[in-house]
Amino acid sequence: SRPIPYILYSSHREFQTTNLFAIGESTLGVTSPKDLKMSLPYFGDHEKFREVSMHELVHQFTIQKLLDVAGAEQLNSPIENLPLWFIEGIAEYYTKGGLDAEADMFLRDLVWNPNLEERYEIIPFAEDRIRGFIPTYKLGQARVTFIADVYGKEKIQGFLENAYLLGSGGMGYSSAERNFSALVRRVLNESLEQVDARWRAWLKRRYYPEYLAIKQDLS
Repeated sequence: SRPIPYILYSSHREFQTTNLFAIGESTLGVTSPKDLKMSLPYFGDHEKFREVSMHELVHQFTIQKLLDVAGAEQLNSPIENLPLWFIEGIAEYYTKGGLDAEADMFLRDLVWNPNLEERYEIIPFAEDRIRGFIPTYKLGQARVTFIADVYGKEKIQGFLENAYLLGSGGMGYSSAERNFSALVRRVLNESLEQVDARWRAWLKRRYYPEYLAIKQDLS
């Protein structure tokens, strides 16, 4: 219903010098949840540009949908109340068409070779305090894929459609009914503990048979 600013830079170096957003060196693109402004560079690699563009457009549609649902309820957008792993996870899920080979490789290694001292491990389904490329993006993508595989693809959008109940948006609801655990129960019709158990079982069924089929041993 209105134009959305889309700023495209001709190189990653020029993108990093932008004063539109405060970004780090590893940032490849950005979408503002407040005014929907989008910005990214052209990397000289068309496939990389397509992938990052798709990722940011998923953010764009996610933010707009959350605003539309919240607007119908006359509430603020609940995006900041959703776990970061879910926001980045659905962007990766829709960009890659599910679980791509790279994410599959990370998951296999996390299941087969966890390193607890380095926090290189499978984390609980709702965990959002541990941040980084693997826990936020790759395990976010994996958790969204798990939701689609076990509960149905429509449940992914179910989280967005019911997210207005989070935080201060759930007027008339108790604090226990306005947290992410309550949203999980509302959308998936199971407690967070049950969902977490299914999440771990899903990973074991996916990667343990392949591990057991390996014939080689230590040299």
